[in-house]
Amino acid sequence: MLKITTFASSSEGNMYLLESKKSKILIECGLEKIAIRKKLMSAKSLLITDLDCCLVTHAHQDHCKNIEYIAEYIDVYSNIEVADKYENVKYIEPMKPFEIKDVVVMPILVEHGLATNYAYIFKSEGEYLFFGTDFSIMKQNLSKIKFNEIYIELNYDDEEMEKILGNMSEENRKKNVRQISTHMSKENCKEHLRHMNLENCKAIHLLHLSKFLTNRKKIQEEFENEFKIKTIVVLDHEKSQVGLLLV
Repeated sequence: MLKITTFASSSEGNMYLLESKKSKILIECGLEKIAIRKKLMSAKSLLITDLDCCLVTHAHQDHCKNIEYIAEYIDVYSNIEVADKYENVKYIEPMKPFEIKDVVVMPILVEHGLATNYAYIFKSEGEYLFFGTDFSIMKQNLSKIKFNEIYIELNYDDEEMEKILGNMSEENRKKNVRQISTHMSKENCKEHLRHMNLENCKAIHLLHLSKFLTNRKKIQEEFENEFKIKTIVVLDHEKSQVGLLLV
């Protein structure tokens, strides 16, 4: 059975742990070194060396801050931009699956502004899990894959965002529109989910949410009403996820 534990999910830092029967795969390493070690030990009684590898989605610091540190202990895999930037990172090609023990990993290119970014599909013992964060568009047709769980970005509520942008100066409005256009809005997230096969899906996990721009209960109810699937809104309460919008 595939499952993901979320340690941090915000623009201040990201870290997740994918587990199967035989594998333990870190996804993202965008926290301080001591935070990475403490979270693994306190939640899972794990050392970094107990992990099989680390997957990184893209080269932004809140996702790969300590990639070189992690690479001292375990294999790290990512896209060509990350592999070119950091030593000891192994390049994995999009749409070419590879195996980590009992888990098959399929990287998929998604759009996140100018950054090269991967989402990942995981398969183990007939189960499929989708993980994608910090992106605005995924062009691949995944309608034939019956996902058991989905972890997907929902950064902001379109209506709430318009209210905030409407109160900004023209300069700040343009700057923030450029920034948020690289992330997933509520309506955009729904549209992506409508094109995915949810027949076997038992849970949708919404990541990287801005607590300033969304209402957790409202979002959860909206998604559960439309998709008839349990929805978990993953919030990082330690720090703001969208500090740029407070300028």
